[in-house]
Amino acid sequence: MHQYTESDKQTTEIDTDLAAQLLLEKYELIKEMLHGHEYHTFFTGKSSEKAQAIVATMDYVIGLGQKRKDTYLALVQELTRAYPLCTTTNMAERLNLEVGFHKAVKTSLQI
Repeated sequence: MHQYTESDKQTTEIDTDLAAQLLLEKYELIKEMLHGHEYHTFFTGKSSEKAQAIVATMDYVIGLGQKRKDTYLALVQELTRAYPLCTTTNMAERLNLEVGFHKAVKTSLQI
């Protein structure tokens, strides 16, 4: 079995608080980009309403133009990279559905 030195342990530890801060930062930037667009039926609606919320958000993001669409895609990528590093935090638990929603929109935009 491979033994880690104390130095190895310190350099491989993940700061979940820092990851949670990054998660929140990316979420806030995405939220700012989508200001004025209503997609909350994804969280409260029926399956058909959830699908419509994804499609409507795709249309909204496309309507922002290529540069802003690319920014959205990059922010969602960063959001989804930060999420697994802090899944045990209250912040990640609170944003779980938001992360899933934006991943679905991103995937649909890339098809």
